[in-house]
Amino acid sequence: MARKNIRMLVCAVLAAGFTTFGTAAHAVLHSLPFDPPDTFLGFVNVDIPASCLIPSNDTHSCLIDFLAVDFTDDFGNHWVTGTPFTESDLINIDNGGNFFALQATLGSPFLALASDSNGCDGTQQLSFELPGEGNSFTRRVSFSCAGVVDGNVGTYRVVPEPAPLALLGIALAGIALSRRRGHH
Repeated sequence: MARKNIRMLVCAVLAAGFTTFGTAAHAVLHSLPFDPPDTFLGFVNVDIPASCLIPSNDTHSCLIDFLAVDFTDDFGNHWVTGTPFTESDLINIDNGGNFFALQATLGSPFLALASDSNGCDGTQQLSFELPGEGNSFTRRVSFSCAGVVDGNVGTYRVVPEPAPLALLGIALAGIALSRRRGHH
């Protein structure tokens, strides 16, 4: 019986590992939270195709899926996701092959006002900038609403979502649960 459990465990771990790491490369979800969060609270979620992470230490054009947005501007307007879209923008890949920064300007219909907002009579734009030459780590975010420029509202960070590790953890928890049920 112990031999069967060990075989099941090995097969499950191999299957989870293959599913997580061995399948064809998919897009990687990243969250771009704004810093400092106390003055311009929010984030944008994007999917970056794995093929865009090559070559490393490079800036190049890539198709990015913009999936979700949620932030409150300095005027008290709450902005949420209108219509997700895909757009070709510049991305920066660091020496380790990780997504580091992007250059993009987002507007309508991706940006939509939530029902609890004051309004914006005109064009709205949320812009992400690549790091500048002088300060290689500054990734600026700026926002304008109806021609009134909020200016540089802060910077943003790139946070990869931990989906592959979560899948492996779920698989291992399932194995532990099935082993526990087998002993009762």
